[in-house]
Amino acid sequence: MALDLDTRLFLEAAAGAPGQPIEEMSVADSRRAFEDLFIKLGPKAVEVGEVIDCHAPTSQGERIPCRIYYRPRHPRPRTSGVGALVFAHGGGWSLGSLDSYDTVMRWICARAGIVVASVAYRLAPEHKFPSQISDLSRALAWFRNTAERFGVNPRRIAIGGDSCGGTLATVVCLEDRGAGDPPLAAQVLFYPLLTLASDPLFPSRSQFGGGEYFLSQRGIDEAASRYLHAEDDVTAPRVSPLRTPDVSGLPPTLIVTAGFDPLRDEGAAYCDILRSAGVPTDYRCYESTIHGFVSFAGTLRIGREALDQSSNWLARRLAT
Repeated sequence: MALDLDTRLFLEAAAGAPGQPIEEMSVADSRRAFEDLFIKLGPKAVEVGEVIDCHAPTSQGERIPCRIYYRPRHPRPRTSGVGALVFAHGGGWSLGSLDSYDTVMRWICARAGIVVASVAYRLAPEHKFPSQISDLSRALAWFRNTAERFGVNPRRIAIGGDSCGGTLATVVCLEDRGAGDPPLAAQVLFYPLLTLASDPLFPSRSQFGGGEYFLSQRGIDEAASRYLHAEDDVTAPRVSPLRTPDVSGLPPTLIVTAGFDPLRDEGAAYCDILRSAGVPTDYRCYESTIHGFVSFAGTLRIGREALDQSSNWLARRLAT
């Protein structure tokens, strides 16, 4: 296993760039650095039918910002039947925005031919666990209940996310079993963080977590400190969904990992758990690249490949 050329050049450029690691920055500075990097290196913006910023209301009177992407050549479909993806962005629960994931959402919308709803959940440390889970769950409920407004078949809704957004999507999908009506049709998880507990300690954490491969264990620890109220929270299944005792009854799942990602092994482990519980699960490890590679598809060809293959998977799963 070796890094592909694009990824190697990306890491060499990152290593030679001035400034401190993002996990050593203040919250405000790390947010600016994250936005700059992800917007600069995201995939080329592709044409979609229409993009609308709106808010998902909650029973508490709060408003969760969302961005809705309509498939190309079909702005605001008049009849229901289109599939949709509700997506939670990554960023260690404290970084990321609708803007930093805009081109990724456009790509999936266009290539999969579905509606995409990107959710801007509240960020840590201003809002601690489980605020982010609550926001994603409420946004999903709102989108499901108003699906026909967006020309979406409520039985063809998937949930997804990347990195910590994958964590949130995993938890919400687990908690939606038997409660969501209609049930979710699929979930797609890009290099999800599935445990903050040290037991089990997966080899990929120590092998690739030193900081040479973009995501570091120090970065994971800093993200957790911003997100959680107390260190004991790491054992809760809502924080570390690998500890969920029963995963049966989940919808078909796609798990995407990277060969040089500290989170690689936990993604593979969750795939095994799901398959053992009878959940149809596809697992794709892009061996030659790093955590976050889908968001860097503007410079990493393997990121574009993964986006296309994942979009094709969603198109098949959400076909009407």
